[in-house]
Amino acid sequence: MTKIRAVTKIREAISNAIALIRGVDRKGYGRYNRDMTKTMELYILLKDKLGEQETKALIEAFDEVSEQAKREAATKADLENMKSALELKIEKSKTDSIKWMLAFWASQIGILIAAIAVMLKFFLK
Repeated sequence: MTKIRAVTKIREAISNAIALIRGVDRKGYGRYNRDMTKTMELYILLKDKLGEQETKALIEAFDEVSEQAKREAATKADLENMKSALELKIEKSKTDSIKWMLAFWASQIGILIAAIAVMLKFFLK
């Protein structure tokens, strides 16, 4: 029975830690401050249940994952650059489409005029 309680306490501590990392309490309500106090709260929550060394290793792993996510996240400037590049490509494709449609219409009108001229020559003889 004591093993089950220990596992339950560890699971609860880990879920509290994950909620703390995400920035909300376990029920999803209030926001925590995203500074050093968050790390200290996490350390205090897990120290007694996991041990000091394991808690430090877990916090370091969370910090590494957090830093990696920050490095890989797209910034607002990146998104604006991508948006402007896509707008340019769309505008170019629209221009190309209009050019091709104009060429098609001009050739169709030329063919129609030639067909009418041939018919008029044939019927007016």
